[in-house]
Amino acid sequence: MLLSWQCHEVERSRVPLARNRLTAWVSFYWRYRMKKLLLFVALLALAWTSNARAVSQLGIDPPANLIVIVNGDEWVWAAPCAPIDPSCGVVQLHHNFHIPTVQDWNDDFPSAAALIAAFDNPQKCASPYFDTVWDHCDSGDLQSAYVWGAPWQNTQFGFNASFQEAFLIRDGGVQQTPEPASMMLLGGGLFGLATWRRKKAAL
Repeated sequence: MLLSWQCHEVERSRVPLARNRLTAWVSFYWRYRMKKLLLFVALLALAWTSNARAVSQLGIDPPANLIVIVNGDEWVWAAPCAPIDPSCGVVQLHHNFHIPTVQDWNDDFPSAAALIAAFDNPQKCASPYFDTVWDHCDSGDLQSAYVWGAPWQNTQFGFNASFQEAFLIRDGGVQQTPEPASMMLLGGGLFGLATWRRKKAAL
């Protein structure tokens, strides 16, 4: 009888122990799963904000610190790929920036050294504002004179290769085209001013 009672007590003591182990395991499992889920959500949010930031810059006039002015011309380092097909990227022309001619290169940057000194110390990369695929510029390609359209470019892999750095130019005297958002803001302001004047005249 005493042995039976002791066995019964041992069995009763094992039940909470097993239950505690099961609870601890379930708790650990869900904590592990939640950590993975939170990490995934954080990475997803980071990727989304990075993409949104890049998209929001595309098509905007680049800031002054990324523009190099030579002889009244404004130059930008627009992409790590050729500005036209065949290319490893897609360059979007806007705000009167266009592909420089051979004469533009000869007038403003007659050598690779002049271009490197102007754009790569420190790097002035405007790719997020012009390239729909990439948001960086390749200093190694610039240092090796892989520059699309330049008469002095490195032709080791062919003239105007698809991977060569793209530079754009615009005439500094040309009036800039207003952005659509700026035009909408200006139009809304003028409409509001006209409405206010009408109400004031009615009083």
